[in-house]
Amino acid sequence: MAKKTTKKNVKKTKKDSIKDKSSEDKVEEISAQEREQNKTAMWFFVIILLTLGGSIIGYLYVKDSNEFSYGGVNFTRVKDGIEYYHGKTPIMYNGKVSTFFNLYFRHNPKQNKIPINTEEFALSREVVISFDPQGQEEQKCRAELAVGHANLKQFMEVFPWVDFVSGAVIDEDYANEKGLNFANCESSHENKTVIMLVNSGKFGIEKEENCYIVNVKNCGYNKGTERLMIGFVAKINNATL
Repeated sequence: MAKKTTKKNVKKTKKDSIKDKSSEDKVEEISAQEREQNKTAMWFFVIILLTLGGSIIGYLYVKDSNEFSYGGVNFTRVKDGIEYYHGKTPIMYNGKVSTFFNLYFRHNPKQNKIPINTEEFALSREVVISFDPQGQEEQKCRAELAVGHANLKQFMEVFPWVDFVSGAVIDEDYANEKGLNFANCESSHENKTVIMLVNSGKFGIEKEENCYIVNVKNCGYNKGTERLMIGFVAKINNATL
């Protein structure tokens, strides 16, 4: 009787061992599957985070390239048929804000690096914008000059103490021949500011007494006048360029 019981116990022990081993294999298999699932989930979240991070960085880059501050003015790049840069600046008079002026630049003011060789920006009661008539036969030159001259004139007229803004040419013989006004730096005085737009073959802005000389090349009048305007704006806003 004792022998039979022993045999049964041995058989039972073997069966239990097989069951335990089978259970351990299943547990290991389940653990391996869970590890693989966790690993897949981890990579999934990593990819999502990288995608979101790239999107955020891209958004900030585009936002920074479309909106920026320069010369004390917040500019926005606008694409509306043509690309331009819009900003608004205060106009100060007697220490107070007299009005605001909307700037519409065709060139990025932050990238317009035309040298400005003066830190003095002041206007008299009369302002004369005089241009070089030479080379104006080309349509590009006429268009650039027309836009640059008009924008500069509108800007000068917004200052409360400026009573009169007129146009002229810097070639006296040409002025006499065509019946136009003549003005150069020698025409300036305490009550008259002269701004000369010269297609000299180089970019640069200089000041002699009460006269500003805006040198441009390739008929880049618009680029030159915009640079002069931002010089005045920076002075108003106590900003550096």
